[in-house]
Amino acid sequence: MEVKQDLVKVGTTQWHNLSKCGTDRQYLPGLCSNTKLSQLKTKVEELIAPLVKNYIVKMYPKVDKFCVGALRSKGGKLQYKLSGVYHQDYLQDVVNNRIQDERPFSIILALDEFRLQYKNVIMDEEVETVCVPIGHAAIFSSALSHCGGENGTKDYVYCLFAYVVAHEVDYLHGVIERDLNDDIVMEEGG
Repeated sequence: MEVKQDLVKVGTTQWHNLSKCGTDRQYLPGLCSNTKLSQLKTKVEELIAPLVKNYIVKMYPKVDKFCVGALRSKGGKLQYKLSGVYHQDYLQDVVNNRIQDERPFSIILALDEFRLQYKNVIMDEEVETVCVPIGHAAIFSSALSHCGGENGTKDYVYCLFAYVVAHEVDYLHGVIERDLNDDIVMEEGG
């Protein structure tokens, strides 16, 4: 809860809107680069590190590098309805050019309960929704098409995220999200 309190205290000007989402879905780009947020970054890394070690590295020992971030969203609207896309966190070139044991993962850790929607675009499957309780995480491969779900509140819900890779070149430096049509949304100052 301390990390959530720290995120709530971050000035509104430091939060940036996700593409086409306005203030309903935002991320904190300065977490990795703003020296004023270095203590918060350390706390976030301490929360994420056991998830990487105990769930990803145990199965995929080479996938052991991660960078962290924070998200907040007003839960009244589905991210897909705002942005029009389900997205994947990595470019398909990255995913397809890595052997299975070196493909990237993503983690979203709930500081508030949130809903995550996902679907298998290749199989044209129906959309599924999972509710992630406080303190739990969604850990998924680079192939998952997903978006933030409706969270049933008009208040912001907070979560942390991490991009986990075997090769640092696989990070999309300066990119916070991309849609399935390879439209890249750049993070300012990335």
